[in-house]
Amino acid sequence: YTPHEIVRAPSWVIGGNEAKGEYVCFLEKDCVLGENYFDQLLDVFEDKTAFRKLAMVAPALGVNSYTKRTYGYTLSPTSNLWPVQQPSSTEPYLVQVAYLPGALIRRSALGFLAPAKHIRDDSVTACVYFWSHGQRVVLDPNTLYISTDESLGETHPLVDSLTKLKADHIMELFKRESIA
Repeated sequence: YTPHEIVRAPSWVIGGNEAKGEYVCFLEKDCVLGENYFDQLLDVFEDKTAFRKLAMVAPALGVNSYTKRTYGYTLSPTSNLWPVQQPSSTEPYLVQVAYLPGALIRRSALGFLAPAKHIRDDSVTACVYFWSHGQRVVLDPNTLYISTDESLGETHPLVDSLTKLKADHIMELFKRESIA
């Protein structure tokens, strides 16, 4: 049994600041979670000590379905966010960008929080923040978060330019970590 708290707040910034536990998970009101969802994500933090400086463990994203899944996103140098439709492994693995809602995040890593613009852009901002601060993002392909937003499985042009997000530095990190 893992002690937990539920914080309802008008924004993620307020909720993140009010949370007291070691980990935080932001959820959308229309999401669907499976049994043992949080325990599975927490197990990655506890069992995968090889992932140095792990900031966030994200589930696979079911786009309005249990079968139509996205396994993180890839940033392109042309300022697009591409959904990854096939998992890289059956075990948790490093990803460039994961969908922020439903992910378990180390509360000490919440320095990226800002008022929400668009959840995909916020996901990119969070993941780029983690990577650029020496922290890592892992996806667990065996855990599923379902959202009713059909657009999450489509290519998305980023509102903020990747230049603003230190794209060259981040792309070099992704190449060095072999997840380009």
